[in-house]
Amino acid sequence: MIFINYEMDFVSDWHDIIIGDIEEKGLRYSRTTPKELLVIKYFTYLRKTGGTPHPRRVHRSNEFVCPSHLQNGLSQLIHCLENGTSISPYFSRAIDDISKIDRMFNDWGVLHLHLGDKPDQRDQRLIERTGPLLFLYLQKDDAYLINVYWHGDWTDRSILQTMYDNWPELIEPYILKSLKKGAKLVHQLTENELHEARGEGSLVLQELTDENGFPFVIIPPTFGMTTSRDASQDVSSYDKFVELLLHLESHFKKNHELFEGNIANPLRLKLIRDIDNMFYVVEQSTGTIIK
Repeated sequence: MIFINYEMDFVSDWHDIIIGDIEEKGLRYSRTTPKELLVIKYFTYLRKTGGTPHPRRVHRSNEFVCPSHLQNGLSQLIHCLENGTSISPYFSRAIDDISKIDRMFNDWGVLHLHLGDKPDQRDQRLIERTGPLLFLYLQKDDAYLINVYWHGDWTDRSILQTMYDNWPELIEPYILKSLKKGAKLVHQLTENELHEARGEGSLVLQELTDENGFPFVIIPPTFGMTTSRDASQDVSSYDKFVELLLHLESHFKKNHELFEGNIANPLRLKLIRDIDNMFYVVEQSTGTIIK
């Protein structure tokens, strides 16, 4: 029986593929950021910008009020959402720097968008900056317009309460149902305390009230932040993909007959992605492809 040596690191190959995507899009990042964190931050960027643009249903809360001078900009943004046009121009100037952390988005999954109606003078790729901002919760096929807030309102608890009051199905998955009905937090953090907690990457529970005025407790929508201040949802997605790649490596080690007798020793396996965005493995010495 021949002992086969393997040279493969699918996780590293995958990192390099994703970092290639980051650079192809012209996104900025700190060169000192570990590769695994870059991939996580790129996942966050994709989720934040809504992935591939496509039409979404737009919903406004009952509390929604937009200043009259921003109505035209709001209408243009809604048109983008409903017609599947990219909303990237409405983000902050730091949108293309994935090293920057958007604490409100990473914690609550809530976006803040500018409401200008013409190109920004400093950067024509962006819409003109505005003081009031649209706070938006984006889902695969739906866009939920929470309300118009000011810069600095990142920890305003009315954001989550408005989401529950208008679309309880968005908050329902995050309610701690193990607690007794009417259970309250011993101490609900103030907005300043929540700001500081986010800076430390803390998971902060929130207390809201139902339609009958009874309190209930939730974990943050999208499961909040990790200690690295990255979004827990994107860290979880990263971990699942790494687990899959490690399982794939184990599969090849147990099934070298997949290479049909044309076996090099060592087997030099590399993860590749084709132009159709499909992954496959190639044995580099022989060119054998496994899909």
